[in-house]
Amino acid sequence: MCRIIYVIVEGQTEEQFIKKILSNYFLEFQIYFKPIIIETSRTPHQKHKGGFVNYNHIKKDIQKVIKMATAIKLLL
Repeated sequence: MCRIIYVIVEGQTEEQFIKKILSNYFLEFQIYFKPIIIETSRTPHQKHKGGFVNYNHIKKDIQKVIKMATAIKLLL
């Protein structure tokens, strides 16, 4: 059975670690990682991601992941 683990990360460096290191190791176990970079601010034309400031910035992203009932949740 395939499993997807959603990982909330602070920025692009952590995202690349998940994609290049963790994903390769767990692939043989049919465990797939999906990094989600926190959204720190938003304008009408652009989203800004990365650079964790405080809990309010990641609250929406955390709630979105928790609602994904079929996934294993992992907050990093």
